[in-house]
Amino acid sequence: MLARQPVNPLPPICAWNLFQSGIVDHFKDGALPDILTRDSLKHISPDMQSRIMTSLRALRLIDDRGQVQSDLKKLIASRNTGQWQNDLRVLMQTRYPYVAPAGLSRATSGELHAAFKKYVGRETGNLSKAEAFFLNLARASGVQLSDALKKRVATADSMAAVRAARTPKPKANSKEKNPMNSAKPMSKQERVEKIFDILRMFQGEGLPAEPLAALLTLWDYAKKSAESEQ
Repeated sequence: MLARQPVNPLPPICAWNLFQSGIVDHFKDGALPDILTRDSLKHISPDMQSRIMTSLRALRLIDDRGQVQSDLKKLIASRNTGQWQNDLRVLMQTRYPYVAPAGLSRATSGELHAAFKKYVGRETGNLSKAEAFFLNLARASGVQLSDALKKRVATADSMAAVRAARTPKPKANSKEKNPMNSAKPMSKQERVEKIFDILRMFQGEGLPAEPLAALLTLWDYAKKSAESEQ
């Protein structure tokens, strides 16, 4: 009988920038709670909160209850110091024992994928996200990457930049920004007077026949509409 291949939980699949800026940098500038919950991650979009929490558990930086572990506190403390890269390297070596850092200088993308697939024990579309997080972690820790892996990281960076550029920015409240929306709506009689003001404005400039006819037609329609209300 064939031995069943072990199946392990997925390694972190969140974006590296989310981990670095949303967790490390954010709590470097603010108080890190003893237990991370959704309430303490309100600065992260709701659809990303579960992903970052799952990734932190996979890295054993928090436990199943969200209790912050000493390794996370150490990472946050060393951010922007000379110790940062060393702490990242230790994290990579202890959390990814199935990938030898020394071999990354000559590894192909296929070999990296095979190592992750063997560890997880199954093929899944999220493996590429797990590999991307790992490659960014390795790069940030100063580990030498092969040209193939460098190209993969660079491609991922470019795609992320394109996605960010395409993401529509939140629109300002049009009622607050657009004076036409915030102004009091004109009555039909006011519209008649406005059109008549335009006619008088062009009276001395000899408005061409076609625009003049259009304005007169509009003025006549507005006038009749206003009179019907009276």
